[in-house]
Amino acid sequence: MSSRVRQLISSVFGTSSIKSDNFQRVNGSRRLTETEVNNGSSTSSQLFSGTSDTSTESTAYPYTRPTFLFMDSEQVKESRDQIKRPAVIPNDIHKIPIKAGYAEVINAGKSLNNEDQAVAVRCVISRHINMVPTNPSCNSIERNGANNSEKTSTAAEESKNKLEFTYFGIFDGHGGYGTAVMASQNLHIYLMKHLTKLLDLGMLSKKVHSSYHNITINDLIIGALETSFFEMDDLIYQERHLCPHAGGCTALVSVLLDDKLYVAQAGDSRAVIIRKNDIVCMSQEFTPDTERQRIQQLALDNPSLLQKEFSPSQFSKNIWKKDLGKQVLCRTGYMKGWSPKVITCDDIKPPLICGDGKQACLMGTIRVSRGFGDHDLYVMSSNIHLKPFLSCVPEVRVYDLNDSEMSDNDILLMGSDGFWDFVSNEEAAEYVRKRMCELEQTDDKLVTISKELVLKARGESSSDYAWKRNSKQLGSYDDITVFVIPLGQYMQERSANVTPQPDEVTAL
Repeated sequence: MSSRVRQLISSVFGTSSIKSDNFQRVNGSRRLTETEVNNGSSTSSQLFSGTSDTSTESTAYPYTRPTFLFMDSEQVKESRDQIKRPAVIPNDIHKIPIKAGYAEVINAGKSLNNEDQAVAVRCVISRHINMVPTNPSCNSIERNGANNSEKTSTAAEESKNKLEFTYFGIFDGHGGYGTAVMASQNLHIYLMKHLTKLLDLGMLSKKVHSSYHNITINDLIIGALETSFFEMDDLIYQERHLCPHAGGCTALVSVLLDDKLYVAQAGDSRAVIIRKNDIVCMSQEFTPDTERQRIQQLALDNPSLLQKEFSPSQFSKNIWKKDLGKQVLCRTGYMKGWSPKVITCDDIKPPLICGDGKQACLMGTIRVSRGFGDHDLYVMSSNIHLKPFLSCVPEVRVYDLNDSEMSDNDILLMGSDGFWDFVSNEEAAEYVRKRMCELEQTDDKLVTISKELVLKARGESSSDYAWKRNSKQLGSYDDITVFVIPLGQYMQERSANVTPQPDEVTAL
C-alpha cells in the first residue's frame, strides 16, 4: 500500500485520545500506546511484560502460546513435541469468553514451533467524559429519543457511554512465528482505539444521515476493522527488526458486538456458522488462485514489479519456445474468460501464478495472497519484492444473530487451513451436530469437541511414520487451530445482561 493511501487513511480516522494506561491486558500481554502507533517508535517493544530483558532482538517478541491457555513452561515444552503432536486445550474453560471451545496441535516438522497464534478476549471501552459527540461529515444526527440536555445518569444513558464486544482471532504464521505473535497481541487494541473514537463521536448509538451515502452502524464497524488491519500491518513493518523470526501470517477475526457477528478475513483460514439445518460460510479463502485477477491486474498496471522475469498473463498450457507464433488460450487481469493469443518471446517466461486451487503459488514463492507481514520477502535469487502483491485488506462479513432464534447448539467454527484442508464444511457440521447432542449436559462440551476436531484432522501416527486419518487419507502435517464459539450462549448472556468476567480488556 502506498504512503499516500496510508496518509489518506490517517486523515480520515485521525488519532485517538486513548492513553497507554487505558489498555489493560491480562497475563502481562504487550501494551501498545497511541504515541507508539503514530510515531512507529521501536521503544514500544520495551513495554512487553513477562520478560525481564527486552534489550535484544530475540526477546522483543518471544515465542509463546495463547494467554488464555495459562500454560507453564513445562506445558509449552510438551506442546512442541512433534513426534506425539498432543492436542492442547485450555486448563480452565472459564478463562475463555462464553466458555468457547479451543484446541491446537503443532505441525509434524514443518517448523520448530507452532506458528499459529490465537486470542480470545472480552473488550470493554468507555466514552471519554469530556468528549462532545460531533460528526462534521454528516448533515444531521438523531438521538433516537434521547435528550441532549439531560444530565441524569440513568442505566440507559450509561449504556450509551460504554461498549462491550467479544473478540476471537486466529493468526496462521508462515516463515516464522513473530508476525502472528505481534498480531495476536495488538490487533484487538487497534480495534478498541477506533471503536472508542466512534463512541466518543456518538456514532454507535445514533442514526447517521448523510447527503451522499447511506451509512449504517455496520459500515462504521467494518471501517474500524479494516483500518485496524491497515495499522497492524504498519506496526509489523516498523517493528519487524525486533523479531528475528517475523515472517508473515494470515488473519481471521470474529467480533460479537450487540446482536451482530462480524468476521474479518485476510488469508486462507475459515469461519463457518453451523446450525441445525444450515451451514453459513462467513469467510472466503484468499489465495493466488482466488485473487488471480487482482494480482494480474496489478502486474499489468505496474510491469516494473516483475522486472521482466515473469509473465503477467495466464495461459491454458505451459508455454515453450516451440509455441512461438502459435495461438494459445490466454487471459489477463482484466478478463474472466479466455481468448486466443499469438505467443511472442515476452510470453516465454515463468507464469506469475502457477498451479490451481490451494496449490497455486505466487511467483513460485508463497501460497497466500492476503495477511500481515512478509515485508522482506523476495523471489529467490532475484530482487523482485513480493509485498506489493500481498494485501492486508480484510473482507468483512456480517451476520445478524436476531434474524432467527439461536439455539444452544448453534456455533461458529473457526479454524486454520491446517484443519480445513482436511475436513470439509459438511463433515465438520455433521460431526459437531452429533457431538453437541451427545454432550448436551456436559459443561466442557465445546472444548471436548474442539479437541476431537483437531485430532480428526491430524489423524494417527502409523507404523511408517506417516500421519493418517484413515487407510486411504493422510492427516494434516500443518499446525492446526480450532475455535468452537457458542452463538446461542452469547445471545443468552446478552439478553440476561451478564457482566463479562474472563479475560476482560478495558479502555476508560
